[in-house]
Amino acid sequence: MVREYLFLLSEDKLLRAEIRTATMRMHPDRFKRLTSIIGVGETAASHFLAELFSPERFNRAEEVTSYLGLAPVVSQSGNSKARAKLRPVGQKRLRGILVEAAWQWTWRDPEAKAIYNHHFAKHGIGQKAIVAVARKLAIKLWRMTVETPPSPVEGVARGAWSG
Repeated sequence: MVREYLFLLSEDKLLRAEIRTATMRMHPDRFKRLTSIIGVGETAASHFLAELFSPERFNRAEEVTSYLGLAPVVSQSGNSKARAKLRPVGQKRLRGILVEAAWQWTWRDPEAKAIYNHHFAKHGIGQKAIVAVARKLAIKLWRMTVETPPSPVEGVARGAWSG
């Protein structure tokens, strides 16, 4: 049993390396842009690019978060409107990776920390707050994959590209 577990761990490691290598080869510019975000490492960037597959097919950020299973379900009854839990659909593996990356982003970036603190103060639940940060991170990653950054000359003239 232990031998099988160790074998599966080694296979998982090999598959992750293959995904990373293929993604870096197929989308070198996008991969570099995504890994430039604090907290987003090679694993998160490669899985985002591989599992989102064709980010251009999404027209709005809400479509991306819904596809990833990071969009909350809204339930309405009469005049009352309440947000419930996340949709039980989407890319479960990528969602988990994005939540882990969101923790890294929160610990290292004041912008993400502010988002986390805002949602934590509003809901009082750390899990809801970090999912909100993961949702913002997913949107940021998606925008960085579909938008083209300015050339170095334009970047100097207009200011740094924030993605």
